[in-house]
Amino acid sequence: MLGTLTTFVSKMVTTTIPVATVKNGESFIPEDETSFRKVFPKLRQDLVEVCENCGFIESTKWFGKVLDYNVPHGKVQRGLLVVNTFKALTNNPTSEQMNSARILGWCGELLQTSSLIADDMMDSSPLRRGRPSWFTVDGVGMNAINDAFYLESCAYHLLKKYFGETEFYTKFVDAFHDITLKTIIGQNLDVLACQEISEERCKMANFFKIAEYKTGYYTFVLPIRLGAILAGLQDGKLLNHLESVGLQLGEIFQAQDDFLDVYCTITQTGKSGTDIAEGKCTWLICKAMEIANPEQREILMATYGKKDEESVQVVRTIFDEINLPYHFRHYHEELMDKIGTQIAAISGDHVQLKAMLNTLVKKMEIAKFLILVHV
Repeated sequence: MLGTLTTFVSKMVTTTIPVATVKNGESFIPEDETSFRKVFPKLRQDLVEVCENCGFIESTKWFGKVLDYNVPHGKVQRGLLVVNTFKALTNNPTSEQMNSARILGWCGELLQTSSLIADDMMDSSPLRRGRPSWFTVDGVGMNAINDAFYLESCAYHLLKKYFGETEFYTKFVDAFHDITLKTIIGQNLDVLACQEISEERCKMANFFKIAEYKTGYYTFVLPIRLGAILAGLQDGKLLNHLESVGLQLGEIFQAQDDFLDVYCTITQTGKSGTDIAEGKCTWLICKAMEIANPEQREILMATYGKKDEESVQVVRTIFDEINLPYHFRHYHEELMDKIGTQIAAISGDHVQLKAMLNTLVKKMEIAKFLILVHV
């Protein structure tokens, strides 16, 4: 039974839910992933032409490879959230409007990918999305730094090409700059937390800060903000409420990622778990330091962040002794209930919007199956 459930979960985690969610009379049909992905080849050609027009044949080939290897292979959750937010806030959008939303979503995916390349280098992560991280590919190495800059610049190139003459352009650029800065700060907090393992560093308040700035803003707030801008949303109070929901989704998303890193396999997640060896400030270590006894806390501080397998196993053993999966399950359920309450508080006039967010929550709840495997 356990093997069957694990296989089922593995498929669910890597699959976008393609059906409408119906809850309390609310319904929303999410953007079809296939429709979203069909836009990328044209955008790739737009970007390749920049080098071609400059006569840089070698650069054209190189950056074409950068785009093909890194950009289209993720679950495109952020790009889809841009489109779905726009769709939920717009009555009967035209095909042209939907195409604009998809282009905007891919701009977000380019920014996301640039961050992942840099993050993998900083963390020395060997795998990303089930394949070798870009900087580990033969012939790439430190060139990946420039490639990350390239992908970020591509997002701004496409923004100008497709939205430069619109009333939304400066708002889009401001949103990208604002969230990029916040994400950089979050990444710095994440790195600094690994440099000195201490009880002070492993407090839950620090996890909350990292989850908000490293994950929440660019994973949920930016896509929601972009979709709302494109839809012409003028209600600042509603937008703030939506972004508050986004930050809480970011918290649970980061906590889930922390859980998967320790308790799931490469086959299930597409990357190897390294958080314990790197000394990451994760939900797991912060909760462990809260509930472990003095002897266990002392052992954790002596072994957490050590790269040898023996130390990693000692940490894992203590995590099991204090039954962290059980505590995580209850944390997960409480926060998801809180998010559900916030969604329900949105004005009844925004039926599609509430249904869209409930669809998103349903996707997040897939992690419950993974949790149950280990409880």
